[in-house]
Amino acid sequence: KNVYANKASKYMNIDITRGLKEIDNSLYIVEGEAENNGEAIIEAYQNVNPSVEAVTIKETKHFPHVEAPEQFLEQVGIFFWQSWLFYLSREDSHLFQVVSNSKFVSV
Repeated sequence: KNVYANKASKYMNIDITRGLKEIDNSLYIVEGEAENNGEAIIEAYQNVNPSVEAVTIKETKHFPHVEAPEQFLEQVGIFFWQSWLFYLSREDSHLFQVVSNSKFVSV
């Protein structure tokens, strides 16, 4: 019933290209290694917006967050940590200095 409603309303064929071009926030795709067209999807997103980052989790397919939750959380944690470091270095550079091994030193 839900799949039919999505298909009938063309929800599954939505074109997000315009929105993807305009996003200036970080975008991170976590893809399953065995997903049929996963690499093509990532490549298409990166062609529209080069700032899209992606990671592939081995031995997963369409639901890597369910199939390998520990690896998924690890990858998402890495992404958020990198985003946080970037934010601090850009917005609060007078408060913190990022040093070589990802530790903060008060300035």
